[in-house]
Parts: sequence; C-alpha cells; structure tokens
Amino acid sequence: MSSSGISAAGLETILWKLVKTKFNGMFQNWPHFWSQFCELIDKSSIAGVTNFSYLRELLVPKVKASIKALPVTSGGYMQAER
Repeated sequence: MSSSGISAAGLETILWKLVKTKFNGMFQNWPHFWSQFCELIDKSSIAGVTNFSYLRELLVPKVKASIKALPVTSGGYMQAER
C-alpha cells in the first residue's frame, strides 16, 4: 500500500478510469494524447511493462499495429516510446 493509502491494484483502476481517449493516429492529436499519457501513467510508479500494456490499450488498431512486434516488457515499452 502506498503512502496515499491506495494499493497498486487500486492505482491501476484509478488510472484506467482517468484516461479516456485513444490515440487515433492523427498527428494533431498526438501532443494532447502523449502529454496526458505521460502525466497519468508514464510518471506513475507502476512498472514499465504495465505502462506498455496501458499504451497498447489506448491505441486504435491501426496505430497499435506499429508496435505489435515489440515484446510486452519494460524494454519493449522503451522502444515504443521512441
């Protein structure tokens, strides 16, 4: 349990509810999506592999295809960020 009284599982539930929009591949939507994702998920204390799982869930299928071959690991997440 963290100092805020929220367990890791509780934190993931909160994060899922906060992030609502999926990235649709349109360049003009990327800055908003990425800044929201970074603030709500990437900067959290959850593991990189969990961050990657959230990222994959927040991409529409045509965009998700571009990172489909990456392993669902912290290393895969670091590659996807580039």
